[in-house]
Amino acid sequence: MRATARVGAALAEDFDRRYPRALAGEASVERLALDAGAIENAVGYLACVAGLTDLDVNVAEQGLALFASRRHGRAALAALDRIARGPGPEARGARAYAGQIRAYLRGPGR
Repeated sequence: MRATARVGAALAEDFDRRYPRALAGEASVERLALDAGAIENAVGYLACVAGLTDLDVNVAEQGLALFASRRHGRAALAALDRIARGPGPEARGARAYAGQIRAYLRGPGR
């Protein structure tokens, strides 16, 4: 149990270093020209890290700008839903992450 917590903590720290700042900022994500593959890659990474870190709040907060984006949000949510419906082991984590992201998008008390 303790080893799993240490791995999750190390993964969360690595995520903080590696996740592109331009994807985490509301204004900067709008300026990015992201194609479908780039969105799928970013969303897959977010869903994977979220699942492996038991939905670490920081992962949701850093990914929120992408999902809330007027320019990329629909595509990002669609990519997350595709991953969540998939047959692979990442699907369960993606389903949980999708619920977490949608709760953030709805806002408190909704």
